Amino acid sequence: MRSCLCRRRIWKRVFPNQVKSLCWRNYDAQLTVAMDEALHNKETSNLENTNIVCWKRLYSKTDTFLESTVLNPSPQHLFVTQISLKEKYLLCSLEDDSSLTDVESLNNSLEQSISVAATARSHEEIFQELESQLQNMEARHQKEMMELKHQHEMHIIELESTLTTKLKSLETESSLRERLHEEEMKELRRQLEKQQVQSQLDLGAMKHKYSLDTSHYQSCIENLQSRLLVKELEHQLQMKELESQLRKQFALEKKKLRKANKSKNRK
Repeated sequence: MRSCLCRRRIWKRVFPNQVKSLCWRNYDAQLTVAMDEALHNKETSNLENTNIVCWKRLYSKTDTFLESTVLNPSPQHLFVTQISLKEKYLLCSLEDDSSLTDVESLNNSLEQSISVAATARSHEEIFQELESQLQNMEARHQKEMMELKHQHEMHIIELESTLTTKLKSLETESSLRERLHEEEMKELRRQLEKQQVQSQLDLGAMKHKYSLDTSHYQSCIENLQSRLLVKELEHQLQMKELESQLRKQFALEKKKLRKANKSKNRK
């Protein structure tokens, strides 16, 4: 019971209400209820068990609180962290039933914590100034981005206009080329038709000439055949005449030989 009362006196002396509400706003309700129940309880064993449970709960939650403040420091968190560490040290010393000689040192450490919080506030002011500068830079950047976007849109509009004009010019050129191509195709068709007619006329003339030539050649062949036949007949007659002449001459020569042989035999 004595140690619990000492704890409450130290709590009221070292940590005023505003500091208490600042330090333990997240879990002070459970601790206060447990301490009040322990003070009104007359059994020492129950009181000691309740104190042990309360301090263990307090230490565990303080460690969790300190781990969470390391990642996101702020002036308020620094102030609370300093007080939480000193209070944890004070409660541990009271568990050993020590005297109240550490109160002055705790007050000094509390003043140091307040000075640290003040420097943290100056840091916060610097941070706010930097944040305002960052906001100004973001606004300027957004303005520049809007200007660039406007320039980009104007450039796109100019490109679209130039592309539309070029497309129209290309369409006109393509239409003119198509017309010229159609006219050229028509002219080529006309020339082809003329060539076909001329080729048909030439073919008819060649056929007529060929027919004339063939008839002429046929008549020439017939004349040659008739002449050849006449010459063959003449040749046959000549051969017969020559044969008769040769026979006659042979007979005469034969007679002469016979006469010559007879005359030789007589001699």
